[in-house]
Amino acid sequence: MNRFGRAVLRGAGALLITLSVGTAWGSEFSDKAERVFTSIDSVSETGATGKVLLKVPERGPTYYETGDKAHKIFAIDSVRVFRDVPKLERLMVTIPREGKTQTLDVTRAQVEQYYKISLSDLAPHTSKWREEFIQRYDNKQSRADFVKKFVTEK
Repeated sequence: MNRFGRAVLRGAGALLITLSVGTAWGSEFSDKAERVFTSIDSVSETGATGKVLLKVPERGPTYYETGDKAHKIFAIDSVRVFRDVPKLERLMVTIPREGKTQTLDVTRAQVEQYYKISLSDLAPHTSKWREEFIQRYDNKQSRADFVKKFVTEK
């Protein structure tokens, strides 16, 4: 883990400010994942790979069973995390379903190639994100196609 810092003089004393790069990335990924996904069981990161394990919501134990709710998490929300965390290169999202587990394991390059988008171009422009991604791909058929290509079941 890389660390760097600097001393800051305040009055009669000095304050050492240290930033841990690994922690900063982890905090950024965890923060963004927690904003995007609901019912999180755990969030972890190793290098440029983020992992999110969701749990069955207590208030709605059949929430994921319609299928399309899980598809939206995999096909739309996961892309939003890539958009919001530029250093993220690989994302794994696991959703427990009745009698099975579904897992998305995808890289930033695969997402950009599949959707024919540049996440770094879309990130700073909310209107561009809506027009070029959400309006085109946030529909039932597109979500199902993405899941068919990138999600495995066990």
